[in-house]
Amino acid sequence: MKRFITVLLFLLWVGIILSAYYVVQKPGLLFAFRGLADTIWTLIVAILLLFNAYEIGTRILSWCGLKSVDEVDRLLLASGLGLGGLGLLGLGFSIIQIARAPVFYFSIAFLTAFFIFGKDWQKLVSDLRALVIHWNLSFTQFNLFSKVVIVLLFLFSFLLTLVPQFEAFDTLLYHLAQPARVLQEGGLHPIDVPQFWFPNLTENVYLWALALGSERAAQIMHFAWGTCAALLLWRWAVRVGSIEIGRKTLLLLAAIPSLPMLASWAYADLALAFYAVSALYTLTFFGSTKSTAWLRVAAILAGLALTVKYTSFTVPLVCGLLILLWERKSFSPAFTHAAQFSLITLIVAAPW
Repeated sequence: MKRFITVLLFLLWVGIILSAYYVVQKPGLLFAFRGLADTIWTLIVAILLLFNAYEIGTRILSWCGLKSVDEVDRLLLASGLGLGGLGLLGLGFSIIQIARAPVFYFSIAFLTAFFIFGKDWQKLVSDLRALVIHWNLSFTQFNLFSKVVIVLLFLFSFLLTLVPQFEAFDTLLYHLAQPARVLQEGGLHPIDVPQFWFPNLTENVYLWALALGSERAAQIMHFAWGTCAALLLWRWAVRVGSIEIGRKTLLLLAAIPSLPMLASWAYADLALAFYAVSALYTLTFFGSTKSTAWLRVAAILAGLALTVKYTSFTVPLVCGLLILLWERKSFSPAFTHAAQFSLITLIVAAPW
């Protein structure tokens, strides 16, 4: 115990001496501590948003009737659904003119406390553990080249999220400019900037990050959408093919030169990619099980795709045609399921 106290006092004394030196001789280096604190806060905000997104997403899955879901699928789908839920909530704050930083701080604190005290985080731990097990099972069978390429792709892209977006033109034009304007005015107001009136689910998720004082956390949200999309494609490929097909799927993504940089920007593209892939992925479960719960989830995801970009109308269109194709031998169920899918999709997309 005495040795521990001695070491602690020695480190404290060295810290005081070094701090005094840098304050007097190198005051400019003190700004590095402020940058480090800002980065730590960025990571905290990102973790809080992703945690609450997952918890909101699991409730959406439960409300749709999916009480028992594969752990990896639940982790990926719930995260994307929950981010959509946060975007809708952010839009609601903007519409009723209460989009102020204190409202977002209170909301995230309340949601986090509610989910933690409800011990819902235990389900998240279980899902993360399942993802690690499945990933290790596949990753250990990849060759060295594939391992290096895939790890570098994710690592490089994540590190870029911590860099200021000096080249992301649309980010400065409207992806972050629009939520910054909303925070400045306390809500949505008519303004003669066409880009501000695009479907803006992603911008309303970024609104949370800006309100919590971290612009770079918005970049991590877009990276999270991209990561979930990539893992969902890998999961889908392994499920219907093999581990080798899953490896080639990830390598195909790694071969896209602009993907790491695009994923690190606060854009909308990879959010749209996630909702398009996940809508089709969940619809395949409906095709094989005829469970209306999976149909509802697919419809919500297709609706969220429409809230990102209007050009995503092809997603619900393709899904609706697939429903009719799979049930072409029985007109009445096919029409009923297609109508239910369309109605839910339009309700989710309606705010925009």
